Amino acid sequence: MQEQRYPLQTLVDIVIGIYRNGGVIVGRGANFILDGTPALRIRIVGSIPVRAARYAAEHDIDEKAAARAIEDIDQDRARFVEKQFGKDLADPVAYDLVMNSDRLAVDTMVEMAIRGLGDRNVDTA
Repeated sequence: MQEQRYPLQTLVDIVIGIYRNGGVIVGRGANFILDGTPALRIRIVGSIPVRAARYAAEHDIDEKAAARAIEDIDQDRARFVEKQFGKDLADPVAYDLVMNSDRLAVDTMVEMAIRGLGDRNVDTA
């Protein structure tokens, strides 16, 4: 894993600033930083073979090398979240919506996210 280049407080400040001003935050444990806020927390998952095929095409490498790269990236991200927040990145309860990119088209996931944004403040009690 690459060495962290900024203190955790800087990351927290940036995520909170984006949250307050509006925007989309991808990764880096933002869902844990914003826990308790009305933000919509989405996780997109997919199998290694499907993700490797996409990665290989984007980076012009073979799928075996792409699969290794994806596994390394996944491990780095999981370690970062565990170290910084003491949380499991893959815990589905940490998200409002988990979507499988092996089975859902990008347009469908976008529609689901938009729908989730509209429903996120609905009282379900």
